[in-house]
Amino acid sequence: MMGEDRDRWKKVEVNQRALVDKVLARYPEDFTVFRELLQNADDARATKVQIDFQTSDYAEHSAGANGKANGINGTISDLDKELFKWVVRNNGEFFEEKDWNRLTKIADGNPDVQKIGAFGVGFYTVFSVTDRPVVVSGGKSLSIFFEGDQLYTLDGTRANSEWTSIEMDLKKDMRGPVPKPFDLARFLAATMTFMLNVKTISVSFDGWAFLKLTKSRDMPDDIALPSDMHPTSMGDTMRIKTVSVVHQEIIVEITDLALAAGTKTPSAQHAGMENLSRNPVQCEGFWEDISTKSEALMVAPPSQASTLDHPPWSTYTAKYAVYSAAVSVHPSIGFRDGLHAMTKKYPPDDFEFEMVYFSKEEYDAIAAEEKRDPILGSVFRGQQGLFPLLNGQYMSRVFIGQSTAQTTGIAGHLSGRFIPTVERGSIDLTNSHIAKWNEELLYVGGFLARLVYEKEIKIIRSIWPKDAPTNSHAAASSKNQAMYTMQYFTFNPSTPDAKVSKILQNVFFTCSRSESFPILSNSGIRDTKDVRQPNERFSSFMKVMPVRIAAEPGDPPSLIDSLPERYTVRTYTFEDVVSELRGRTLQDDEMVGLLRWWVDVYETVTNHGKTLSELKEATKSYSGTPKREISLVNIFKFVDSNIMGPWLRPDDALPPDTIPLSFTRTLAQGKITPALSWEPMTVVDWLTYLISPQ
Repeated sequence: MMGEDRDRWKKVEVNQRALVDKVLARYPEDFTVFRELLQNADDARATKVQIDFQTSDYAEHSAGANGKANGINGTISDLDKELFKWVVRNNGEFFEEKDWNRLTKIADGNPDVQKIGAFGVGFYTVFSVTDRPVVVSGGKSLSIFFEGDQLYTLDGTRANSEWTSIEMDLKKDMRGPVPKPFDLARFLAATMTFMLNVKTISVSFDGWAFLKLTKSRDMPDDIALPSDMHPTSMGDTMRIKTVSVVHQEIIVEITDLALAAGTKTPSAQHAGMENLSRNPVQCEGFWEDISTKSEALMVAPPSQASTLDHPPWSTYTAKYAVYSAAVSVHPSIGFRDGLHAMTKKYPPDDFEFEMVYFSKEEYDAIAAEEKRDPILGSVFRGQQGLFPLLNGQYMSRVFIGQSTAQTTGIAGHLSGRFIPTVERGSIDLTNSHIAKWNEELLYVGGFLARLVYEKEIKIIRSIWPKDAPTNSHAAASSKNQAMYTMQYFTFNPSTPDAKVSKILQNVFFTCSRSESFPILSNSGIRDTKDVRQPNERFSSFMKVMPVRIAAEPGDPPSLIDSLPERYTVRTYTFEDVVSELRGRTLQDDEMVGLLRWWVDVYETVTNHGKTLSELKEATKSYSGTPKREISLVNIFKFVDSNIMGPWLRPDDALPPDTIPLSFTRTLAQGKITPALSWEPMTVVDWLTYLISPQ
């Protein structure tokens, strides 16, 4: 039927300029261009990346993509000058014919399963800053440009160089000063975290470096998979084969002149204050015109020495652990084909899934760095930064090679082969096969989170000072470590998609068969099945059973608040009371507390007689002068303080079947007999005892 109507078919036209400007080049955050080009460099197995910001004079006289100046003897003294061009270089593999071909086809994703790119649109973010990007690689060049609303390409040749370069002559409305170097450093430090190959990034102005980042990793240590944890995802698509941990270090070196340019996003200590600058004459926003000035904190400008060829440098270091799960993939044929239909690439047979864990010592070091510079804060924490704030202000994110805007809900970044929405703002949990793939990946994330939590808590439990209460001075350090770890894995709402945190939290609690879940109690690290909710009615006599640390007003949400039913911290039971009483002898004040509790609750107890007998058989105390054992099972009488109280002195002897008055004086006298089945001691009882030969 369609063939019969072919003469009436009309071709659908696509306005390529509108497609690029309104969709492909509109990404949600700053530095998106660098994010995409860095990912391309990492996919090309580059170890070095250079970012060069160039003025028009330098660009006109430079040798182009090889970055060698020709006749310009520049300095880095004027970072606020208007830029004309950005150049991003990497020393990765040169473009092959298939790579050049893909550049000319929008949405023709990379079919290589080992590459991160899925949709083939990331490169087009460059059109947010340029109308004519030029790619140079292996002696060849390709210029991409608009003629009207149509994209065209023009190939050419260049001098051979070790670099693959992307040159971007800036649009007129994008020709501002160098982006705030401190903010760029913060972004790049986080960006490098999960990159497989890139080890160094240098950033320069007219060929002169003002920012360097270096990443290094130790040798990994294998971690045994706990036998009680399920290594296979809910849909049986992914299996965790092994887990290892590696310690990673990122060093940031930045010139004092670059620091003086200030920040667009001030530290948490200056939340709400915009565009602070360490140099009172340089206060522009990220793309603000240099003639527009705004107020800034008055900090001395850099010395003249900072404008010379060898400016002073400041160095910052961050160390942290990266946990890596080796994952094998076993999709059904239908699932595999469905993913290929939607992404034009088959799922990988195996891949690495990683999670960052920042120790408390590392976290505190970054906090101290922030305090030392209350204007800039830390280069490792802030918007798009590496280190989160546990109060949720700067939340950790999902990485797909590079960071997305999707937060994890916990304090650790997660990196895996997620399939994002086209703009990479979040991961796709909507579209059928893609949603299933991402949910299976989140299982791996929840599994890793549980494994790391159990590992860290186990370490704290092993070093806890013997028999030291949580609030003791001896246990202070261990207590703080435990509180930090529990807060690290407290699941906050994730954004923009709240389902991410919910899925991770569900897996975190269900991926283990163990009925035990360790938490911090008033007696150190204990399993929730052995811990009880704090209750003032029991606190006067229950001294051994661990109790949950009570929350204070204003405390942030706690991991304990989200425990599922199987791990819930329960309230005291009568069995708890009897179990503890059988194991120890009560002090006088504890006996008073026990009797007061029982008199208050006995009316609500079922099978009162049997329960009371168990309580009496379990309870004993030492009291009197001289001390004697008092077992409630041998007590049948009490002193009614309303009748005998005025006649008795505290040291008067009482019959052995009578409870000391000090234990019952404060109780409701009329409830003692029905609650405890004790009768009031009469005067005759007392006198008979006093005159008896015994």
